[in-house]
Amino acid sequence: MLENADHLLKHASFADANPPDVVVRIGNSPTSKSLRLWLERTKPAHHLVVDPDERWNDATFLGGTVVRQTVLDLFSAQSESGFDRGATGWTNTWTSADARAGEVIGTELDSGPLLEAAVARLSYANTPDHGVFYVSNSMPVRDLDSFATRRAAVPLALGNRGASGIDGVVSSAAGAARTGRPVVLLIGDIATLHDIGGLIDAARRDIDLTIVMVNNNGGGIFSFLPIASHDDVNFDEIFHTPHGTVYDSLPGVRHQLAATGAELTELMASAVGTVGTDL
Repeated sequence: MLENADHLLKHASFADANPPDVVVRIGNSPTSKSLRLWLERTKPAHHLVVDPDERWNDATFLGGTVVRQTVLDLFSAQSESGFDRGATGWTNTWTSADARAGEVIGTELDSGPLLEAAVARLSYANTPDHGVFYVSNSMPVRDLDSFATRRAAVPLALGNRGASGIDGVVSSAAGAARTGRPVVLLIGDIATLHDIGGLIDAARRDIDLTIVMVNNNGGGIFSFLPIASHDDVNFDEIFHTPHGTVYDSLPGVRHQLAATGAELTELMASAVGTVGTDL
């Protein structure tokens, strides 16, 4: 299992020099654009889609063979046939590159300023094993997918896609907290504004909810879209939508700022498991 595959796949010179011969795809179509483009470029000789429920989970139309077996049946049959799963040069190349990428990313995020990627990484790492990690849409879930590291014991991970992708996320996380498990919510500032009533209500009810909010004064995800490069569009007003909101005076909400990774870790340690809502 590779933690940093998506980062490696963005380096076409490396990824295309180490293409797969066989792809066995389990579950729904991959969401990674880098993975999809890599498979389109390298065109593996064999591309199997394991689809026991006959749902045709192949939005990319890259699969050459559809396997109507459960994952357990398929790999049990391979095991019984003496399938060799030993390490190969190809495997070692990818695992070595993955380990090196992990070291570089870790060094950059741990030693530099508190980037959004580091916030996602630390928020997940500091969620208790028995807790719930609730992640909002837009950039938080993407940063989590790209930069979170593997854990021996993992918290329950939940998410919710509202009417606009970000509506009702705070309320949903507060609902998860009613189970009695400590909940950490990773969310952006726009999504928080879209459910400010849910935030105030959670505080009013003394719900144990720790909210890690990335406040970059607007919708950061839109800067990655092609529209951001068009000079004839008022990008800030229509897409970025800076709000200038100050969150430190919300009734009942304990509000604190973290400027470094160490501060975020310390604040989370004092907030998680404490009665009341922390932001």
